Amino acid sequence: MKIKKQDQIIAKTRFSAFYQTKLVGLLRTKGIDTLILIGTQTPNCIRATAYDAIARDYQTIVIGDCTSSASKAVQTSNLRDLENAGVIVVKKADGLSKTLHKLSCPGTIYQLKASLSFMKREMYRAFEFPATVSIGDAAYAILNSFQAEFGHCYGIECKGVRYEDEMQAMYSEEPSQSLKVPLSQMNLVKGDGMILIYAYGSDWKFIIKVTKVIPDGDLSVVLKIIKGDGQGIIEDIFPYDLAGAVEFTKKTNKPFPLKAFFEDLYEDVTWDYRDFDLNTQNRDLAELFKRG
Repeated sequence: MKIKKQDQIIAKTRFSAFYQTKLVGLLRTKGIDTLILIGTQTPNCIRATAYDAIARDYQTIVIGDCTSSASKAVQTSNLRDLENAGVIVVKKADGLSKTLHKLSCPGTIYQLKASLSFMKREMYRAFEFPATVSIGDAAYAILNSFQAEFGHCYGIECKGVRYEDEMQAMYSEEPSQSLKVPLSQMNLVKGDGMILIYAYGSDWKFIIKVTKVIPDGDLSVVLKIIKGDGQGIIEDIFPYDLAGAVEFTKKTNKPFPLKAFFEDLYEDVTWDYRDFDLNTQNRDLAELFKRG
């Protein structure tokens, strides 16, 4: 690679190109949100720069053969660490154009079906998510639609990778990736499954399945629910309690009296698992993301 006259050159003092340099300001003024790290003599420079870029929410790509690690095993370990941090690793430079094309085409639409693990027929939602939506925002939308609190989310597992927020990652024994990773970077295909772990103490789980991938979808598509059923969960009870409430309504054709779970409620406060309105769900979802 030859340096051209119009190229910007930044001299760094230590491992990371962000350390005591003007790189952040330069990227901001240029409107650049994606970094491609193509080579260096030492792996530490690549890793430190990549970690700093991810921490600053830059989409970060590393060429897999761009460092001269001491051995193939060390190189493999370094690249695995980068991927766990949310870096996109391209095996060789000749695969870069394909990766960039994929990242620059946000029209990809993912259709995901989310359901309560023990009640898949009665409680489910089918979503359409643009590829630019992060896995964390997808989880936020799913939990909100089931009347569940995002703060009780303990991560998502997909194809052997765990996605969780920074606080949870601090206490995890296994490596994980950030919830900020967009769906476009997860290499999702039809049939892929995920498990959303919710409220460890109560052991709620949501099963998520990729039902369709539309490569060149409508760019105007926003996050939405396309169909579903069931009201959702009831906070502060256990899954078997919810199953009992649903069974009560199935047998009696009457809403379940919530006083059975919460003594301080009036007798006429009820819950009906059959309550589901698609328009209301999407209106609430739009308002939720509008507020941020």
